[in-house]
Amino acid sequence: MRILFLLILFLSFSALKAQPAADFESVYKELNTVFKGHLPSVGEYSLLFTVKGDSCVTIEKSNRSLPDSVEFNASVVPAILKHKSIFKAEQWYKLRLFFDVFSDVTYAVVQPIAIPEDSVFGPHEFYPEPRGGFMEFSRILAMDILRNEKKIQWTAADSVMQLLVLVKWRNQRVDFLGDQRFESLLDSARLIKWMSHLEFGIPANVLLTFNLNTKLLFADDFMERMLWRDFVTLEKSEKVLPNTFQGSYVKRNNRPFEGMKERLLVSLVCNPLTNILENPIIHKGSTQEANDLIDFIRANEKELKLKFQYDLRYFFYL
Repeated sequence: MRILFLLILFLSFSALKAQPAADFESVYKELNTVFKGHLPSVGEYSLLFTVKGDSCVTIEKSNRSLPDSVEFNASVVPAILKHKSIFKAEQWYKLRLFFDVFSDVTYAVVQPIAIPEDSVFGPHEFYPEPRGGFMEFSRILAMDILRNEKKIQWTAADSVMQLLVLVKWRNQRVDFLGDQRFESLLDSARLIKWMSHLEFGIPANVLLTFNLNTKLLFADDFMERMLWRDFVTLEKSEKVLPNTFQGSYVKRNNRPFEGMKERLLVSLVCNPLTNILENPIIHKGSTQEANDLIDFIRANEKELKLKFQYDLRYFFYL
């Protein structure tokens, strides 16, 4: 089902045959000049438009109006019509305007869309999953531990243990990280193939944190009552860079979240025109270590395969 959906999604977007981003560079630059210093400091503004002859037809699709300081008909329409030769007749385009609150920079994005409503294909993200499903993964995991329990030196603190699973997009196998007392004994679970994480069609490495309720393992009727169904629970899923920095995997998110306790946090803008990371900001941590992390991120940029999608700035943290 997942493969069929991805095929339909690919064929639908392929039918658009969008112009290369370089064709829109002149429009980007002009619109960035028009809106510089005039966008509100929160959120995003977007609208749909099509060029017909010497006129620009628009449909507003935003929760907020353009700032009063920007006259749309007097500023935006002339900027679009000045470069009308790059726009296909009867093709609808989406103009999206972002104000980066961290750097006071405005980014304008023009993208061809399939239909005026622009509502059929929204942002899609597919999460990693073991072949056979998580229930089967939980059962095999429990069997591995029970089969090797005499090799594990259990302590009173082991009633709930954590298992870290690194799902790499280049490989259907996973790496088990963390407590080496039992992770090296997961011989059957290690053979399970996984479907990789897809973020808007782009593969990503993901670090999954599972909680294991080991108290259930030693119940006499563990198998009869199928207690293995409650043996494994997913605590969190985090996208990570392909290589380690100072011995740890660098995590990334499309936006910061409340209560972040990470010791090091930086962010970079994914330029809508070039898909190159730029405009770094240090949010937390020592300047030297943060700059080293920024250099490390840029060195791994090709492996990251990041593309501008729905969020302008990416956040990286340890």
